[in-house]
Formats: sequence, C-alpha cells, structure tokens
Amino acid sequence: MIRIEKLVLVMGLALVGIGFTAAADYAVADDAAADGAVAEAMKKIEGTWRVVSRIIDGEKAPQEELKDRRLVIKDGTWTRYEGEEVAGTGTFKIVGLEKDHFKSDFVNKDAPDTVYEDITRVEGDTLTICYAPAGKGRPTVFESKPGSEYRLTVFKREK
Repeated sequence: MIRIEKLVLVMGLALVGIGFTAAADYAVADDAAADGAVAEAMKKIEGTWRVVSRIIDGEKAPQEELKDRRLVIKDGTWTRYEGEEVAGTGTFKIVGLEKDHFKSDFVNKDAPDTVYEDITRVEGDTLTICYAPAGKGRPTVFESKPGSEYRLTVFKREK
C-alpha cells in the first residue's frame, strides 16, 4: 500500500512540474505578445503633436496660450516646445495596456525623481493625454473636473 501511495505522489509531482512548465511557456508567450503590443503603441505615439486644447482642474486654457505648443515623442523620449524654445525634455514609457488606451509615465529630465503618471489614447491623428500632478496618482478617466487637479490635453499630429 505504501508503494502505491509513493507512486501516486511521484506521478502527482511530475504532473505539477509539467503544469508549471506549461504555465511558464504561456507566460513567455504572453510577455512576447505584450512586448509586441507595447512596441505597436510606441509606434503610434511617436511623432510631432500640436496642442489643440487643454483643461487644467476643470478650466479650459485660452487658445492664445496653446498656439505654439508642441510635443515631440521619439525613441522613448519627449521634448516639449513653446514656439521654437525647448520647454522640457525627458523620458516616456508605456507601463500598461488597456482596451482603448494605455498607461504611461513621463519623467522630466530636470526632475528625474518626479514621475507623471498618465493615461494616453491615440485615435488616428489625435492624441489625448490625461495626468495628475506628480504624486497624485494615475487618472482612470479622460476628464478634468474642478478639484481633480487633472490635466487633459488634446493634440493633433503634425504632418
């Protein structure tokens, strides 16, 4: 009787090992698919984007203030321009994929310990980014209501 129990135990451990190996193979496949999806999202967001509207804490910014503002995203970096002057630069990283948008982090080169967590959506030639001040957490919706401190910016791709 003890022999049969040992045999069952050994077979059970072998099956568990096979299950872990199969699960690891699926995890690797999922990681590869996720890496491909992130690369695709990075391709979509790269380019030069002109600001067309901005709402900060529920208040719409005047068009005059936005007319010369651009954002250039390339190779995991971003540069913000006001006219021809560089107004900021840093790194950009996609940290999560959702059904219709992705989560990303912007880090300013001048404040590398400050991470702006945002949600980003690209629809054709329109880029929408919603973020809160550093340390306030990532928004979950694309809106900027009074008191939220969220910044909602809409850009159009320059051609």
